[in-house]
This record gives sequence, C-alpha cells and structure tokens, in this order.
Amino acid sequence: QGGDTPVIGATEVELASIKAPTAIVAGDDDIHPLSAAQRLHGILPDSEFYDPPILREEWDRLSEQPAERDRIRAQRTLPIFTSFLQRMDARAAVR
Repeated sequence: QGGDTPVIGATEVELASIKAPTAIVAGDDDIHPLSAAQRLHGILPDSEFYDPPILREEWDRLSEQPAERDRIRAQRTLPIFTSFLQRMDARAAVR
C-alpha cells in the first residue's frame, strides 16, 4: 500500500505541505531510483537536489564491499550536508 505515491507512505499533498528546508541526495539503485529523488524535489517547496554520490555502475561494483561502499558514500555526502546546514544557519540568522 502506498507504492504509487512519490515517497512510499506520503502523498504529493502531504509532501508539498512540508515547509522545512530539505536536502535531497539522490540514489541510483533499484530501491532509490534517481527519478524518485527528482520527483520529490519537484514537490517539496524548499528543497535542494544533489546528484547521487555513487552512480549505479560504481554502486554495483561495490556491492560485494558494503563497508567500503558506505565509507565512500559518507565521505561524499558529508560536504553536501555540511554546506547545506551552514547555508540554512546563515539563512536563519538573517530572518
């Protein structure tokens, strides 16, 4: 149930009501397709979209090394979230 919603368990109307700034870091695998992240970005009014930190080919290659895959993903996403949070702090300070 809910498999036809943009994000399982949440309708477009529910998602569009989210007012918090949101960083959407796309995935590129069977569970987290790029198109789902792009669609979510189009729905959330105050969102920023970021390309997948690990593209499908690399994800598949690292599938037998989950610890290494997770390390690489964390290493690549940390700067995205750090920068996002710094901008949100600066934005809040201006208000």
